[in-house]
Amino acid sequence: MIINVKELLPFLIPLMILQLLLMISALTMIIQQRRFKYLNRAAWIIIVIVFNIVGPVLYFVMERK
Repeated sequence: MIINVKELLPFLIPLMILQLLLMISALTMIIQQRRFKYLNRAAWIIIVIVFNIVGPVLYFVMERK
């Protein structure tokens, strides 16, 4: 079974845009937030960047007031 990348692009591009928007919104909120419940600012930034989709979701679930 050969996977053609051109056939998958219509599905991958919206997912990539969604992931990028999620990461950017999480990073802007992390930079603006002063106090954190569980971790510090640097740790959250690393988590959001390294764990692309899971990191921002984790931040929104754990740190949002």
